[in-house]
Amino acid sequence: MITPEKIDEIIEKLDIVQVVSRYVALKKSGRNYKGLCPFHPEKTPSFIVSEEKQIFHCFGCNVGGNVINFLMRIENLSFSEAAAVAAEMAGIELSSDTLSQYTDIRKKKIIEANKIAMSFFREMLNSSYGNVAVGFLEKRNIPRDSWEKFGFGYSPAGNRFVQYLKEKNLSLSDFEQAGLIVKREGQYSDVFRHRVMLPIFDIRNNVLGFGGRSIDQEQQPKYLNSPENYVFKKGSIFYGFNWAKEKIKTTGFSIIVEGYFDLVKMHLSGFNNTLASLGTALTDSHLRTLKRWTNNILLVFDSDSAGSAAAYRSIESILAAGFQVKIGVMPSGFDPEDFLDNYGYDALKNLLNQSKDFIDFVYQVGSQKYSVDSIKGKAELAEEMIKLIKKIPDEIEKNLRIKEVARLFDIDEELLTKQVFLINEKHERQDVENLPVKHHPYASDIAEQTLVEILLRQPEWAKEIKEYTEYLTEDLKILVGCCIKGDTSPRNASKILNKIGNPVYAGHLTGAVLKEENVENIETTRKIFYDCLNQLGKQSYKRKRDELRQIIRQKQKNGETCESELEQLQFCIKKMSEKNLKPFTFRRNSNGKEE
Repeated sequence: MITPEKIDEIIEKLDIVQVVSRYVALKKSGRNYKGLCPFHPEKTPSFIVSEEKQIFHCFGCNVGGNVINFLMRIENLSFSEAAAVAAEMAGIELSSDTLSQYTDIRKKKIIEANKIAMSFFREMLNSSYGNVAVGFLEKRNIPRDSWEKFGFGYSPAGNRFVQYLKEKNLSLSDFEQAGLIVKREGQYSDVFRHRVMLPIFDIRNNVLGFGGRSIDQEQQPKYLNSPENYVFKKGSIFYGFNWAKEKIKTTGFSIIVEGYFDLVKMHLSGFNNTLASLGTALTDSHLRTLKRWTNNILLVFDSDSAGSAAAYRSIESILAAGFQVKIGVMPSGFDPEDFLDNYGYDALKNLLNQSKDFIDFVYQVGSQKYSVDSIKGKAELAEEMIKLIKKIPDEIEKNLRIKEVARLFDIDEELLTKQVFLINEKHERQDVENLPVKHHPYASDIAEQTLVEILLRQPEWAKEIKEYTEYLTEDLKILVGCCIKGDTSPRNASKILNKIGNPVYAGHLTGAVLKEENVENIETTRKIFYDCLNQLGKQSYKRKRDELRQIIRQKQKNGETCESELEQLQFCIKKMSEKNLKPFTFRRNSNGKEE
């Protein structure tokens, strides 16, 4: 497992501002940075990132934490998975054994099933069964010495894979969960039949799923992907990220193509910063992943109408995520694989060097949709461009793009700016309508949050409640312990968060640390301090009361005596009813009972 010391090392090597900036447009605001919260819709920035304290906090939704907590939320990862991602960003190598411990059992079983399947498909490719698949790959001019890198395999017709699993006495349910076999009318059968198999890896070379390419023209669909499951989520996976990640870093941009074999040919030709989107338009999840590696995208989709439409659909999401984007337009009738086969690396490189800015591309595609010879057609296309421009988070870039469209259509710039404002206003109203219902916090939550703020300002007061931490939540106990040890300086806030399990509590802590300080009246603060303890004490007795009631019901049901529990219950009820309960002045008598 990753030790606490290793976690601290990872955090110390990362700058939270740089990491968050990959996902959120931040602007300097005093000592901190500010931006629109990525975790809830808002029009006024309330999301704060502190470079000095290496934490973030949103004063709108009360979400906060350190760099690992941020990665957990933005990438939807577990703590351990986020720590592994952070380690990679920090350039800290973790052993494969360490990383494997962070995969939950269900995920681990599916990945292992896929690994076994990849081995089987590769074995079939190299057997007499695979002759037709070998011919398919050779016809596409894919050299044999690259087959192992890409993990090519062959799934035979019939149910050879199910038969293999039974011979090896392997659990069929694991392979069903992985989407490799399916149960129909009580019998298992192969999902992939008579297809060239391409394994899809994650960034750490785990096999997440497969793409199966039909060999016969009449076989449909042409490409069959693993079905969506606990591990394989098509809308968040790039094909080829494991091979392209380092080259994306060094070149500063990523080329994105549509198909599996487009990517294979791009990599074989030397375009090693290429990813494939598995034939789908780019999703927000795709872009969050890519943002960790680059801010620049070059789309190279097929020249047919479907390819242009996919590129067009992707542009809106790409701009909203803060990327710079260009579009490589393939000649009619060509996809990247065909073009490379016919003209080679240099010709494609020259073509990509002439890639279009998104404004030019939208104008080209839009000209086929609207009649730009007419005033009406020009107005409709200009409005479509404005809808894209309003997605750009950076105000300066947005303004420059408005100027560009104004010149292109000879429209008054002020009018276009006003149109962007009207579009934004309309979407903001929709966002407000779609906001989730806000739940009011309980008194105990407010008391706990206030107590956190006071302890961070007056850590020495923690010694006064050290003896009675049993009445506190686990996370509050951790903070009290840190206060007593003198570990609560603002600079240590990020490390304290590694010990906190509750994300709500993490928000309390970051909010307290980043809250603007006012002149404090110690006497008033002390009264509030004990009022909060009083409230938490009552909550402690409430929890104990509920537990006792459950025990008493069970004992009565079993015909057992429960005199001791009834006595304790009466005590809890009495304490809860007291107007000025002072839970932290309790003492125990010689029998261990509270007085």
